[in-house]
Amino acid sequence: MLKGPRRACICGMGTRSRARPFIPEERCAERPGEERPLAVPAKASKKSSLIEFSAEKLDDPNEGTTFGNFSVTCKCPHCVRSVDTLIDYETSWVTWLLAFLVWLCIGWLAFWVLPLLWPVFKDVVHRCPTCLNAIARKARISLPTFRSELMSLKVGSCAIVLARKYVLVLLGLVGVIFTVYCLRYALPHPEMVKGPSSQLTWADFLEDCGPSKALRSSPQTARLVTEKYRNRTITWQGEVGPIREGVDFGFMKTKSLLFIRMNPPRYALRDAPDVALLFGEDLFLEVAKLNPGDWVQFEATLQHHGERGDPTVLALWHVAVESRYGTGSALESA
Repeated sequence: MLKGPRRACICGMGTRSRARPFIPEERCAERPGEERPLAVPAKASKKSSLIEFSAEKLDDPNEGTTFGNFSVTCKCPHCVRSVDTLIDYETSWVTWLLAFLVWLCIGWLAFWVLPLLWPVFKDVVHRCPTCLNAIARKARISLPTFRSELMSLKVGSCAIVLARKYVLVLLGLVGVIFTVYCLRYALPHPEMVKGPSSQLTWADFLEDCGPSKALRSSPQTARLVTEKYRNRTITWQGEVGPIREGVDFGFMKTKSLLFIRMNPPRYALRDAPDVALLFGEDLFLEVAKLNPGDWVQFEATLQHHGERGDPTVLALWHVAVESRYGTGSALESA
């Protein structure tokens, strides 16, 4: 007779058992009678454009390399080779700006000065000798910045190093001078007035206000100039010297100058003009007929007595060429 446990095992083997269905854990967690919420579809991604721009950060192979005015050994980022750079010089907007400032400061003389300064104004370009691509670009003129205590202005291989406070003081002085200079020409000036006529000659002027008289008694000379010559219209003769055209640029406008060397000269040992005649655009036609060395007769009003070798300044009204030994008046015939 079999024991109980084994009999139960045999009975179980003979009985057909039904397989239990597999239920996921999610459904097991649901309560009976509760509906499962429907899945919400995710939002559609934005429509991709035809042209897309992306930036990728790359390591600089020449980090720490100083590119100066001479060739250096570096790695070309284009052909990825270690090369010794070729030096090339190219113009930039700084080059043209500096050239314009030079022309503005010295005028037509810049045509002789700019060929010497033009190579200094160009930028230094380091190129790869294999692929000829530009590796680095450096300006030969580096302007200072206010971030550091020491400021340097570098032009080519030369540099000026100053403390920041001295640079600020210098810029302040330049700003004050420039402002006064602009106001001097921007504000309206009184027009030159033709004073009363005087029959005093150049010989009389030398006798009263010549160098020997001015050295002996300067206050007396100043008094004689004020009483007898200043704002008086005189007619003298002399030899034409240099002619300088005035400046007419924006707010800056100056008179033109006609220099005259008198006979006898004020300083016998110096080849310098004795008289400077100021004239405007209304006398351009008369002055255009003159050549250096011509003997002329002019009518002008004395404005300022020249001291320490400076010429005496007069306001010109008329000028005409006359024979050096002529007897008639060229101004009256004109």
